[in-house]
Amino acid sequence: MLRYLLALIKVKTVNLRELAVGFGGKALKESNYKRLQRFFRVFELDYSEIAKIVVIWMRLPQPWGLSLD
Repeated sequence: MLRYLLALIKVKTVNLRELAVGFGGKALKESNYKRLQRFFRVFELDYSEIAKIVVIWMRLPQPWGLSLD
């Protein structure tokens, strides 16, 4: 997970092929790409936790409004 986050910051994209390049190390890009695919097959995001983290990082004052597009 840490490698994924570091690569995400490094390459500034959510494209898995480009993230695989940002992993670095001795593994082939294709191996990193497959590793990312396997990870996301079983990983489930907890969107409520992500929302809490975003609010903390952005220091958003309350009250909040939700807008869906």
